[in-house]
Amino acid sequence: MTADPSPVAAARRAAALARRTGARIVLLHVISPDAAPTDWEAVQRELAPLFEGVAVRSCLRHGSPAWEIVAAAGAEQTDLIVMTRHGRWQSANDLGFPRFLLHSVLCGVLLEADCPVWVEPENGDPATPEHVLCAVASPVHDRQTVILAGALAAMMGARLVLFRAAVNAFVSIPGQQARAQAWQDDVVAAVRGDLEALRRDMDVAADIRVGIGEPAAALLR
Repeated sequence: MTADPSPVAAARRAAALARRTGARIVLLHVISPDAAPTDWEAVQRELAPLFEGVAVRSCLRHGSPAWEIVAAAGAEQTDLIVMTRHGRWQSANDLGFPRFLLHSVLCGVLLEADCPVWVEPENGDPATPEHVLCAVASPVHDRQTVILAGALAAMMGARLVLFRAAVNAFVSIPGQQARAQAWQDDVVAAVRGDLEALRRDMDVAADIRVGIGEPAAALLR
């Protein structure tokens, strides 16, 4: 896990996962050349009670945060990176979202990491999830993602949900409600059929959910 400026939520989640799986935690902090100094010893003391009963060791690196996080994950043969999504992401639209996203440390790690990345909200509840939502962009190419999501759901006693977004016909055919509705029904049925075939072919226990519209927005809904 990464000890960023607000590491408590990530620490709680990492500790909960480690207790459930018997994993060890590497507490990582990266000192960026342009960052204000951080009292690393104080951070470790603050987080220590959260890691009771868990094997933890600290790691301090210098350089570009995203690059160093990915490099440390490789060096440690990490199975999972846990990071915090800061509250400032909620107001990202005011900052020019695409530019903000592309230049964030979190996005850099998501794009470059060779292992899964768990992104915990800054005020996240460390309670055990009841559902694991697996976004399927391609039933052909996303099978490994389904396997990982299914394993995570099984480990946590959660229900796996396979999700895929369908195109919004009312945007594609504006002003023709009846035609758009008929096409929308056909598209949703086809997407659902693809997910049902994937579930059957992979023999996984999962619910199926189909969203409509832009995939990221539909996923969050």
